[in-house]
Amino acid sequence: MKDIKLKDLDKCMRVVLQNCNSFNRMWRDDELQEFCENPVNRNSLFALENEGYIELISADAGIILAVITLEKGFTYFAKKQNELKQFLMKSVFVPIVVSTITTLITIGITHLFT
Repeated sequence: MKDIKLKDLDKCMRVVLQNCNSFNRMWRDDELQEFCENPVNRNSLFALENEGYIELISADAGIILAVITLEKGFTYFAKKQNELKQFLMKSVFVPIVVSTITTLITIGITHLFT
């Protein structure tokens, strides 16, 4: 199995969540079979299953019959949003605050010696 791109996982999870909801966690229809014909989609489904977001029900021939969304799957995008917020805090806001404080200290010291 090739390395799977994050955008492919996101796309796959979005499609799974569109076809499942908290009342009907199972997706099984002709659209699923059509979706699984694409190898990228199939590999993404297997990767999501390995990560514990979904459960796959398959036949002996490896045909995916159904996808069941697990609890962790319903929080997939919330988790990603949380990770983005943490990244922005560490990479953007903290350096801005440190830079502002440093600038204010420099201005204050400059005024003391002039």
